Amino acid sequence: MNDGVMAMKRILLVAFALAYAVVAHRVIGVVRHRFPTGEHVALVAALIIVSGMTVVLATLAGDVWSISAEILRVGNGHLSYRTERLPWRQHRSMILAATLGLFWIVAAVRIKAGSARSLTGP
Repeated sequence: MNDGVMAMKRILLVAFALAYAVVAHRVIGVVRHRFPTGEHVALVAALIIVSGMTVVLATLAGDVWSISAEILRVGNGHLSYRTERLPWRQHRSMILAATLGLFWIVAAVRIKAGSARSLTGP
């Protein structure tokens, strides 16, 4: 595989990670808004459930994302065996772990920022 193709695949993975971080930030905001400040256990339980759901949805969306990019790169909708060479397919467990980790990093930052704001006032 040449360097241009690998660079394109890296750019697509980073772009997807950024898009996922934005979506995770919004979803965490909705969940956090639902639970008042004193309900820490309920908030963590809800975030555990939501993180699992977003990781599964991100994996499915990322699969479509990478296949669509490969279709555009090749210029043909018939990819055949090429889909199995995509990084998204070859490293699925690593991508699942990375999206889960990214979700919890965004959650920690979002909750910490919200806690700091509530301590200093509106």
